[in-house]
Amino acid sequence: MSGSIQMPKYKCHKEVWALKIDSATECDGGSLLHFTDKRYAPIHVDIKWMEKHMPRSGGYYVQYQDGYASYSPAEAFESGYALIGESESSTYYDQLCKFYDVQGRGGLIDALLKHIDDL
Repeated sequence: MSGSIQMPKYKCHKEVWALKIDSATECDGGSLLHFTDKRYAPIHVDIKWMEKHMPRSGGYYVQYQDGYASYSPAEAFESGYALIGESESSTYYDQLCKFYDVQGRGGLIDALLKHIDDL
């Protein structure tokens, strides 16, 4: 007998703040993380944070209630967290932005007006 048993299993119930990462650009002493939601300014992270977390486009910059900042790959984050206060209208908005391949309200309005003109 190997003596090996399955580790205890846990379910997450934390509330966190998070932004989906679009890209990272190098700057003095670290990098600027740019987000897919352009309403949010880039956030500076130091080189130690970058080396520890190695964030990728599409993953999430995550901040916990105690201020700790981390990175989560998209699949892990999206399967473990749901947006608080997410409504059907915001989901529909996100789907329209994805369909028209645009970001932000201005881009969506332009795409919808073009679509109407094409009809």
